Amino acid sequence: DVSLLEFRGVWGKVADAAMAMADQMTARDLASCVSAFSKVRYLVEYRILWKALARAVTAQGEELNPIDLATCVNGFSKVEHVWEEKRLWKTLAKAAVSAVHQR
Repeated sequence: DVSLLEFRGVWGKVADAAMAMADQMTARDLASCVSAFSKVRYLVEYRILWKALARAVTAQGEELNPIDLATCVNGFSKVEHVWEEKRLWKTLAKAAVSAVHQR
């Protein structure tokens, strides 16, 4: 009985596709990827994937809505080597402040 979460070949292809399309994804798509990928042990260590996702989320800037913002923060916080991405966290913090002021 092989769990899909442990099936590396499938997740590797999904991750490669996500990296190729990261710059074209909506904020919701990016948030969904960050959330899902942060739950797959094999992908948490895939640094190049997280760099691409961090770069794409940073490019979205303050346009992240509160739900996508929370999803990204939650997912990225589970990936230790993303903690060093200062531009990402600065962007997420600005988006959070912006979301609070819009209320």
